[in-house]
Amino acid sequence: MRRKSNVVFLLTGFISSIFSFLGIVTCCGLPIIAGALAWLGIGASQLEFFAKYQIWFIAIAVIALLFGFYQLYFNVKKKSE
Repeated sequence: MRRKSNVVFLLTGFISSIFSFLGIVTCCGLPIIAGALAWLGIGASQLEFFAKYQIWFIAIAVIALLFGFYQLYFNVKKKSE
């Protein structure tokens, strides 16, 4: 039983690290990439394919915010034995 718990913690940590990396890249990396593309002459007009996915980006952001709010205020902490 203890081994299964360790595997769950390992997978959860691995997946959360991937999501945190994606968060850092989208926060800091995409503006840098957009600036580099603008410097190279590729403006926002060539990146308009993101516009059709705007509702998905907004939905993911709202779900992530709600999940974070739930984790912060409503998550019941279990006592360790």
